[in-house]
Amino acid sequence: MARGRKSTFVKKMTSRDETLLKQLSNTGLCSIEQAKTFCNINRDRLQKLEKSGYIKIEKTNPAGGNLIEVVRLDNNKGRRYCENKLGSDYFYKSNLNQVKHDLKLTEAYYQVHIDHPGALWMNETQIQNEYKDLLKDGKDCVDAVVVCGGESFAVEVVGDKYTQETINNKVEVGNRVAGSTMLI
Repeated sequence: MARGRKSTFVKKMTSRDETLLKQLSNTGLCSIEQAKTFCNINRDRLQKLEKSGYIKIEKTNPAGGNLIEVVRLDNNKGRRYCENKLGSDYFYKSNLNQVKHDLKLTEAYYQVHIDHPGALWMNETQIQNEYKDLLKDGKDCVDAVVVCGGESFAVEVVGDKYTQETINNKVEVGNRVAGSTMLI
């Protein structure tokens, strides 16, 4: 019996799709390899998610690196899905100019969730909104705060161009907000 033509669109969102979208809302982007490794989503599924308007697959060339493809949340349908179905209120502001930083942040995100199942990840945008009074002059915010089992710690991926003063300020802010800071 002949089967119909295979759809190029997503018919039903899976838990793996939702894991990816939740991560994208919290860290901004991931590589194709990270989507495969951590969410078990292959390129074909990513292309269906893109064609359906949930994500964007973009090529970028990080400073001193090779051309890579990254997955980012689509600002319309993907973002709305995260808000309405996954309860996301705050979205990390990714930037292709800092792709190396954001890929390291994505690694940290998944490692935290492997080490601490059920941990709550608060992204930089959420911290800036909820802890304004603890930030140093409204800047030098840490990348994330993780809350698990009544304990919390801040996560900061150290960028290539950070000065020691910037790093010290971020550690100070992280310690104020979460009690301790993990530098990556």
